[in-house]
Amino acid sequence: MLLENVKSIINISFFISCLTAFVWLSGIAIYYSINNSELAVPFYLHYILGGILFIGPAVYFMTASILRINKEKRNIIIANFAIMLILYILSQNENWLITGETTYFWGRCPIYGRLSYLIIPAFSIMMIASLAHLYFAFRRKKESAEKNQLRLLTISLIIASFGSMDFIPCYGIEIYPAGYIFILAFIAMQTYSIIKYSEVKSALIVQNTPNGVIIIDRNGFVTIINPNVDKHLGFNFSNYLGKKIFNINSTNEDEKLEINILVKLFEKFISSSENILDEVVYFPLSKKYVNIRSSKINDRFSDVLDIEMILIDITKEKILEGELREYQENLENLVKIRTGELRDSHEKLKKAYEELKTIDQLKNNIISNVSHELRTPLTVIKSSLELLKDIISLDNNAKQVIDTAEQAVIKQNYVIQNLTEAAYIEDEKISLNVSEFDLSDLIIETCDKFRLNPLAIKNGIIINYDIESNLPTIKSDYKKLELILDNLIINAIKYNKYGGDVTVTAKKLLGLEEIELCVSDTGIGIAKENLDKIFDQLFQIDSSANRKFPGTGMGLFIVKELAKILGGEIKVESIVGEGSKFYLIIPINIS
Repeated sequence: MLLENVKSIINISFFISCLTAFVWLSGIAIYYSINNSELAVPFYLHYILGGILFIGPAVYFMTASILRINKEKRNIIIANFAIMLILYILSQNENWLITGETTYFWGRCPIYGRLSYLIIPAFSIMMIASLAHLYFAFRRKKESAEKNQLRLLTISLIIASFGSMDFIPCYGIEIYPAGYIFILAFIAMQTYSIIKYSEVKSALIVQNTPNGVIIIDRNGFVTIINPNVDKHLGFNFSNYLGKKIFNINSTNEDEKLEINILVKLFEKFISSSENILDEVVYFPLSKKYVNIRSSKINDRFSDVLDIEMILIDITKEKILEGELREYQENLENLVKIRTGELRDSHEKLKKAYEELKTIDQLKNNIISNVSHELRTPLTVIKSSLELLKDIISLDNNAKQVIDTAEQAVIKQNYVIQNLTEAAYIEDEKISLNVSEFDLSDLIIETCDKFRLNPLAIKNGIIINYDIESNLPTIKSDYKKLELILDNLIINAIKYNKYGGDVTVTAKKLLGLEEIELCVSDTGIGIAKENLDKIFDQLFQIDSSANRKFPGTGMGLFIVKELAKILGGEIKVESIVGEGSKFYLIIPINIS
């Protein structure tokens, strides 16, 4: 088993452990046979000591590899080898490790100096650490082959520790150094445990895998069959274990067919240069589709030892594959049908779209013409009323009639303007006419205009403005901004109290490239439940003011939409009975 995977970490560590022991033991044997002290001491320092020092880290490395903690303990393993290398280099200094030689009844022995008090504890710590890892791993395992292996490894390391008796004579105690016996026993037990329990593990893996496993040697003899092979084939193929696959006969025709399939796969694969071969086969007895993956097991010389066949049940996958194919075919047919239907629908939609475009254009033309046709006579009527007031001396009743008529004309003008703007907003055809202008001038002109509003005059509404000094010029759409202000001020007048105030303020927001306009009034206010609704299209507050001066419900909707178009937003604050404040926040420059 060791030779089948010479590059495994366990094999590498085992090799290093055996090598260090070999250097020590062979070196000791040569040392005892050297009669010349001047040759013996340097030989001990340069050769034997290399084996002695590196046994400790080598054993720790092998223990970590067997327990599969070599990656976790990688830094410790490297440190152990590094420490012993440093001690080896230091020991080469004269008289640091060996101060001389003495002779006992069995032969010469070196006398250890001060450096041994570092070497021996370091060696002992590594051996104890290895023993601790093995012991605690053994304690954690339940009874199993793996636990038996750990038991053997632990005992072997305990035996190896007795090899340290070879150091005792170096401190003046006259006993025979028989440590090599324990080291040899240690290596033998380790070798046995690795080989034996590697085979046990492999057998358990083969037996417990959910796939079928057949191993046939290069001569055609069936050497391994796991229980799942019979399930995949649908008959007791296990009865043919140990037989040559070419000589297997069966009275059952289906069995003959399935065995013949395996024979042909074996012949095909063993003669090919491929190392892996996949074949999908249907076995009639088990009624299963099986993927047979054949692979070659080679020795270290790349010669084929065995052919391994792994049988994987793919019946479900095959059924799903068939269902998927059927589904795809049905889907393709459905797509063809739906494509035809969509093509027809597309043509109908295209035709409908062209008709809608025509209707839309007609609608826009109608709106534009109607707006023009209505505004023209209204302008004439307004001018006539103003002229009538100027040139004719009228009593109070006549003046009131003319004021009412003038107010109706103004209102209708705003209604027409709002309806036209709303139509363009809904069609998303509204465009911007950006120019640079002084916002202060617009506010002043608008306020002056509404001071002459008949409704404002009639109800004694005072219109004020408060504009921040040094207000910057802005780049925006003058007409749309004017329409926003018009609608906000009209509402402030309409829903105000007799003798109330309307105030327009403007300021630049601190640290921002934005301007805040506020239109406030001292009117009836807006109920809290209506604050989220007042900007909805066609929404009207149910109030006495609305009953007196009915509107279209379009004004605030247009304000909100135009604010968005100008890159800004509109907010409202209101207290019932105290008044409302509408905040318009717009950028100084439309980007």
